[in-house]
Amino acid sequence: MEKDQLYKPYEEQRKYPRIIINCPVNVGFKGKDFRAMLYDLSPDGLQIRCDRNTLKAIHPSGAFIKKETAPVLDVAFSLLVRNNNRQIGATGAMYYFVLLPDDEGVEVAIGMQFKSFKGRSSKYIDEFIEDALTPIENRILSVLTVPRSISEIAELIGTKIQDVDGILPKLIYDREVISIGFGKDRKHVRLVSAITNMIDNFANLEKRLTSLEQNMEGKKE
Repeated sequence: MEKDQLYKPYEEQRKYPRIIINCPVNVGFKGKDFRAMLYDLSPDGLQIRCDRNTLKAIHPSGAFIKKETAPVLDVAFSLLVRNNNRQIGATGAMYYFVLLPDDEGVEVAIGMQFKSFKGRSSKYIDEFIEDALTPIENRILSVLTVPRSISEIAELIGTKIQDVDGILPKLIYDREVISIGFGKDRKHVRLVSAITNMIDNFANLEKRLTSLEQNMEGKKE
């Protein structure tokens, strides 16, 4: 089984697209600091990768995490934001952990939802994600002049289906894109293209009706 499939149900609950980073992160818990890797980042949370000893120190019971008893963690890491190195500090609640197959000593994935930020950390995260997503968003929009499925979009722009699937909700929320159909038949198209096509269809229908009326009048004469 692929590692991503192990925590996919948790990741699918995210409201925002995630950006894969893979950079060092310092994790603070009850006065102790732990080194880990920041795997991915979104406006509402992040995922870190660590060893089992770190997980045991943060969540010794290993039990299912409940919202009211979730461990609260402090994280600190660095991001390159618009050519400036920004120090990010945030506090968040751990909401899941998943044991991963051994991979260079990284054995656990931990998901965290942000609760608060230090200084301008939230602004820097938003800017970093916006800059990372904009090129992909533009590529997606460029192929949505006609309705296309997620797999068609991914193939046309040369990226993974999960990347497209993660960004489309934002484009739909921003009213750049609309969805048509359901399930496997669901397709997506730019709103401006859909409106243009609709107007063109109405114009063509009007021409056909006018032509039909003229033919009918000609026959009466």
